[in-house]
Amino acid sequence: MEIIQSVQTRIHEIRGQRIMLDFDLASLYEVETKVLNPLRQTDLKEQLQEIKQRLGEHYTQLNSIYDAMENLLDEKAVHRKWDDRERIGFNK
Repeated sequence: MEIIQSVQTRIHEIRGQRIMLDFDLASLYEVETKVLNPLRQTDLKEQLQEIKQRLGEHYTQLNSIYDAMENLLDEKAVHRKWDDRERIGFNK
């Protein structure tokens, strides 16, 4: 029972999400926080790979749509820049 209460006191709720801080988790496992951080980063990379695999073709399509939108925004910014120059008397 004491272990359960110990864990429950270390779980915090932030913006509706239940979280545990890294130093609390490290103290539960009796290790230093710096031991957990590389594990977390590795886990994030593995999760990203898993998501990419699950999405498959959709991931590729989303990336190409994102790139196309980014290019459009860049083109609009360039045109806006030239429009401003024309207004103040500069030529293209």
